[in-house]
Amino acid sequence: MKFFKPPSQGEVKRRGRKKKHLHSWVGPCKVLERNGTRYLLKHRDTGKEWERCVANVDRWHGTIDEDKDHVRAEILQDTGHEPDAISEGDLIATCDEPPDVYYLGRVLQIRNDKVTVHFCTADRADPAKALFRLTWITPDNMKLRATCKGKKPNRSGSATPWTGVYDLDSAHILRTGCKKLQLFSNGRLKTDSVLALAKLGLPPAVG
Repeated sequence: MKFFKPPSQGEVKRRGRKKKHLHSWVGPCKVLERNGTRYLLKHRDTGKEWERCVANVDRWHGTIDEDKDHVRAEILQDTGHEPDAISEGDLIATCDEPPDVYYLGRVLQIRNDKVTVHFCTADRADPAKALFRLTWITPDNMKLRATCKGKKPNRSGSATPWTGVYDLDSAHILRTGCKKLQLFSNGRLKTDSVLALAKLGLPPAVG
């Protein structure tokens, strides 16, 4: 297995690139324990142990020397098009702790390594059939979904966007691969996005 490991500040300085453009996968690792959607991993080369949720682990495709139980540690990065680099306007998936559902949302802004996300809700639990719409919250905590054209609902009044703020390297921002998540104009996920989200092993939040 391999796991997602955000770059350190030292690595950011060494490579001279913005932190949001440096995303790393580290491995290979042994799975020591699995508890629901949580994995306890041990790096085969360093022996260091890490805990990650299912959304931040993936299959290792490198070479393993099973006789010596020693592996070349590799960081999969600098491909020219970094997987999971986040930009304003992107559709991303996030989760709470412990992860039981994922939330889709649009990135409103990225400032000082903080990501502000405007959440969507789905109208059903099947992501292949669900319609995901941006959502607003009323003062009495009622959720209002966007219109079929993606606009703020007319009856929203003083409702405000349902948002959340995450650290840019937060494990609660779920990694779904190189391709960006995409919705059709009606709010339905495109096929590649359905397949990418299915790997998370979590259902969408329904509202």
